[in-house]
Amino acid sequence: MTPLRVALERGLPVYCLIRGSAVNNDGLSNGLTAPNPRAQETLLRAAYRRAGLAPWLVDYVECHGTGTPLGDPIEAKALGTVLGREREPGNELRIGSVKSNIGHLEPAAGVAGLVKVALAMRNGILPASLHYSPP
Repeated sequence: MTPLRVALERGLPVYCLIRGSAVNNDGLSNGLTAPNPRAQETLLRAAYRRAGLAPWLVDYVECHGTGTPLGDPIEAKALGTVLGREREPGNELRIGSVKSNIGHLEPAAGVAGLVKVALAMRNGILPASLHYSPP
């Protein structure tokens, strides 16, 4: 029996459902603060393929977003390349990062982002990303 089915049968609250995931290696890059764009695009395509979800149907992505002038634009460009393709006009992709609200929690950063998104889905509102300015 799946955890979702158990939760539903027991009447437990379900905040979100993780349909798929993917992990890869950054491969050849200029270092930790300069992610490999092709590796990021490959990872995104794999995650959406495993989830059985068309990338252009996604409304929001919780980014790694460390606030670096090199890494964040690379991440945003990979998202635009993969999730922007075939996207209908007016169906903008929203992105954010919990790190703007609580800082970088090192190993807990990923789980903090997951909790943020689950709560946003439950409450029907995305928290604002602090210190945002248009690119």
